[in-house]
Amino acid sequence: MCRIPASVSECHTGTVLEYSYRSVLAGGMLIALVVAATVLADTGSQAFVNEAVVLAAISEVQAAQDNCEVSYGDYTDEPDWHPWSWGENRAARPGRLELLFPDETLTSVLVECIVTDTAHNAWFEINLRYHLKAGRHATAINRQVRHDVANAVRWYFAESKERYGDSLISEPSDSIHREGYFDLLGVVSYSSNNLYSVGLFTDLREPATMNSENFLKTRNYDLSTGQQFFLDDLFIPESSWETRLIEEMVDQAQKTRGLSHDERAQWVESLGTPTPEQIRAQEFTLGANGLRLECSIYCYLDDSNGIAPILFWMTAFHDISYNRLYDYVNPDGPFRHIDYVKSLHESTAPPSTRICEDQYTAPSYQRPNEDVGVFIANGTSSPMRATEVSQILSDEGFRWITTLWNAVPVSETKIYYDMTYAMNAREVQAILFPCMVELLTPAPPGADWIPRAINSGEPTTIRLEDRNVVIILGSDTPAGW
Repeated sequence: MCRIPASVSECHTGTVLEYSYRSVLAGGMLIALVVAATVLADTGSQAFVNEAVVLAAISEVQAAQDNCEVSYGDYTDEPDWHPWSWGENRAARPGRLELLFPDETLTSVLVECIVTDTAHNAWFEINLRYHLKAGRHATAINRQVRHDVANAVRWYFAESKERYGDSLISEPSDSIHREGYFDLLGVVSYSSNNLYSVGLFTDLREPATMNSENFLKTRNYDLSTGQQFFLDDLFIPESSWETRLIEEMVDQAQKTRGLSHDERAQWVESLGTPTPEQIRAQEFTLGANGLRLECSIYCYLDDSNGIAPILFWMTAFHDISYNRLYDYVNPDGPFRHIDYVKSLHESTAPPSTRICEDQYTAPSYQRPNEDVGVFIANGTSSPMRATEVSQILSDEGFRWITTLWNAVPVSETKIYYDMTYAMNAREVQAILFPCMVELLTPAPPGADWIPRAINSGEPTTIRLEDRNVVIILGSDTPAGW
């Protein structure tokens, strides 16, 4: 099964724009011109002109101008498509709540269509949400994003038609086998004046089938140079960074759950060093305090899909905190633009809480504090610290707090969080430890307890759906707040 239509070719030049006009628009440019020409007469249809490249891909099945609606919104807009499939599935729907530092300058584009393949008796519901940026290299990057979305639509139609062929021609008009849908959700995971990271994620069903591969595309840009960068651009060459990433993936993977340390080490050794082609094929996005390796739903079936596709069985991503990659990060690479990563190389001491002012401001769409569950474990060897923290958070409106007074002592403070509560965790950090964003650590996918929240040597069960932010107070906790 192909990842993109045969008519689409991409190169990896490292420049902002990767699409080939000749290949991408070979079948679609004429349609794009027709779409634009049709709507130019209607001054109220400027959105159709702006998004003509995307609409051209849809028009290859049926005219978009007659069957689609296009609208714009702000960054907080989140569509409600097929809730039974997206729902709270964190693997399928990364969502805006993962962004610790949201970019309020982004514009969201919403394209919603119902089109029919009349000749083959099939129809499709097409829902697309992606973002347009402002500022540095906005024109080029927005053009690339639109082409990526158009490629995704063409890929879906090509895959669908290959599946159903002429098999639906005799299906009755009310047959559910005729129906297909394609939801594309664009997520900007990191946006600053120097870095831009975006992923296009999909949930879909093809007519006449229930099990389909999904489309995935990520792009990462260094805005200071105008270049797109890839995974190997982030790390020091020949530092064995590939093995470090695979070690982290093995620790999280469903395939290795329950294995001993030695058995996991054997997994790492058996996977070997990925090839340059596998490295360049690895999809990833950046976050404020971690790297996310991404994979399509069936990517584990093909070794060419990334650095260790088999480790993506039953999961769509692996999150790896930057502090787990300390010895491998290239200080002169794109990570130089992320303050926390920079601080790893500038100092081994945590930033002082007494000489800076945290600038975090909760956005309007953030969950109320009273709806966030917080677990606090005192690993400081000093009495009453968990109670002190509990009182501080209670004064800030947190009501759902559980404390563990006598956790086994630990040296480092950490704030773990469910990925969908990232901004709430960011607020907790700003309240308790201003300017120490490095304390934030996304909980491993599927984890139901935090390893260092232990009492008398036994893990204390913490269901992350019940306690969404987990604070482990270590001996480095400042005295007083």
